[in-house]
Amino acid sequence: MNKELIGKTIKSADFNEKGYFNLPKKDFEAALTGKTIESVEGKGKWISVKMSSETYLQVGEHTGHVLYHATTGTIPQVYTLRVDFSDRTVLTIRNHGMSFLRVVQKDELGTFKYPGVLGISPLDTTFTIESFNEILEQNGVKIVKAILLNQSILAGLGNGYFQEIVFRAGVHPKRKARDLTEKEKRTLYTTIREIITDAVISGGKDDITDLYGNSGGYHKVLGAHSLGRACPVCGTSIEKMNVLGSTTYLCPSCQQ
Repeated sequence: MNKELIGKTIKSADFNEKGYFNLPKKDFEAALTGKTIESVEGKGKWISVKMSSETYLQVGEHTGHVLYHATTGTIPQVYTLRVDFSDRTVLTIRNHGMSFLRVVQKDELGTFKYPGVLGISPLDTTFTIESFNEILEQNGVKIVKAILLNQSILAGLGNGYFQEIVFRAGVHPKRKARDLTEKEKRTLYTTIREIITDAVISGGKDDITDLYGNSGGYHKVLGAHSLGRACPVCGTSIEKMNVLGSTTYLCPSCQQ
């Protein structure tokens, strides 16, 4: 987005009120129109597009599509937000599920209850084995899933990547942090860094697309497709369970 959008001026905006948003249609469109894109930053599951007049477009918890169109011929018929730039290029955003779109001023950043204050990202240089151990110690009575998916503690992990992480690390999602051995803690930390780095390099999971509509190259081991199939490590059938309100797939043998 920084490569394609910086310096572009928004000629018009068409907003369809879907998902979670903070302004009515007319106000949402008016707040964007005439603004120039200055920078784009990512934090956790959120993208923040800084525009002129200290206006920000926040895209959060995104499970839809954010697409850049060099020509109008690729614009989808269905979208949540369409932004037309003065150079005739277009950006479309389509929301699915728990997706957020907000237009705010600088002094409003961080004032919403959600996401609130975001924790450290697995991609931050400050995310070290020492800082991870400190997180586990401070949340010793909590289960692993409650810690890794809490955005105020560790920002950026969703249930899909969480399943991959604990499977590769050989940790059960209901294990309490205080019960992890030093070796398991280090393995869990290393696995988080490896999987998220691999996912970024691969352009994300293969069921999502990048800014140009290209599918990601990260292939998930666990998911609905793996239920009942043999674990690729030990051959045990993959099972599923509800943990903290969402389905988690796991190998009952590798993740005891």
